Amino acid sequence: KVARVPVILATQVLESLVKSGVPTRAEITDAANGKRASCVMLNKGKNIVEAVSMLDNILHTKLVYKKTDSENLHGSASHHKEML
Repeated sequence: KVARVPVILATQVLESLVKSGVPTRAEITDAANGKRASCVMLNKGKNIVEAVSMLDNILHTKLVYKKTDSENLHGSASHHKEML
């Protein structure tokens, strides 16, 4: 992104889904990492429509994680002390 060069993720993305209809967990993780790329390329196969649909779902899903860094942990501990 810094160099303003497009990045294409194109290495066996959702290949198991395209070929057999069932993706592996690793492929789903790789597809999710495609959010950082300019585009994601899928290979041809009998389940390509399903793969495009799943890839669209993966790339447009927003994941929400709870903060668990030490700053938040210390903050919650002091909050509990105040309650005592």
